[in-house]
Amino acid sequence: MSTLRDKLQKMFRFNQKPAAPPITLTETAVADLMRQVEATQEDQYSCEETFALLDEYVELVTSEQDAAALMPLVERHLHHCPNCRGHYDMLLTILQTE
Repeated sequence: MSTLRDKLQKMFRFNQKPAAPPITLTETAVADLMRQVEATQEDQYSCEETFALLDEYVELVTSEQDAAALMPLVERHLHHCPNCRGHYDMLLTILQTE
């Protein structure tokens, strides 16, 4: 009997580029993925949509405006996406050091 982890690994291997290192999913990674899927809402922004608005969001934060209230979908995405959150943190650090 296949576990969810086995099925996901098979799917990732199928979509993987030939020269890429093999993908191994741990139980923790699968649990994190499932939590992210469960938290996803229909009106949630994608990474691309969030990234397109990230500079505007960071400017609101640095100007001490309520960015979360003004751009709630960006805020929600940053709360759930560590990749985009990393970009946000980097932009915020750059603007705060200027």
